[in-house]
Amino acid sequence: MWAFLLNIFAIEAQYICTAALILICTLAGAHLYLMHIRKTDAPHAADTKLSEQNKQAEEEHSESKNGSGEIAALPFADKELARSEIESVKLSDYPYEAATNLLERGLIKLENEEESSTDSDSPIGADFEKREHVFVMEARNLISDEVAVSLIEETEETVLSTPKAVINIDALSENYQANETVTLKSLKEKKLIATSVNYVKVLARGVLDKPLIVKMPDFSVDAVKMILLTGGTVIKLKTKSK
Repeated sequence: MWAFLLNIFAIEAQYICTAALILICTLAGAHLYLMHIRKTDAPHAADTKLSEQNKQAEEEHSESKNGSGEIAALPFADKELARSEIESVKLSDYPYEAATNLLERGLIKLENEEESSTDSDSPIGADFEKREHVFVMEARNLISDEVAVSLIEETEETVLSTPKAVINIDALSENYQANETVTLKSLKEKKLIATSVNYVKVLARGVLDKPLIVKMPDFSVDAVKMILLTGGTVIKLKTKSK
């Protein structure tokens, strides 16, 4: 009797162990399958996240438009560059965006903008380059009339307003040395004007090839430009009647 019961118990224990082993194998297989599914879906999740980032960047950038209403196509990578390196941004970093838009957003600024604002009160063309010689046709285009007139110096020395005469720049260039002073007295000594002349106007003609200090009561604007361009000085005398 006991042998029969032990046999029955052994058979039941064998069934229980087999069922437990099958259950364990089933659970292990299910776990491996779930892990495989997660690895397969991971790239898709990363792509979805990157796509969402790009979409967010495009939405943020769509708010920045140029004056004509066109949306500038700024890449996502350049958007991050603008945030992290705003101090070193150049116009070439944004080939697809209008310069006016970048200026408004403060990402770029005009070169020498500060210097140009500080020099706004100075005459245009006042920083002209000196030269060894200048032709009258060149001088007309190298300095503006306003600048030339503003650089004329004045003196308290006076001369009579008559009789009058004229002298050309090329005559001064031929008869004076570099840095020599041209006066009414020296013109008379060189016999370039009559001794009775008191009032001389300097006119532009030909070429001037040296710096001169010219002290006369009157000048043409082109003559002033030629004297200044060669490094000379223009001094205007006052006039008086008899």
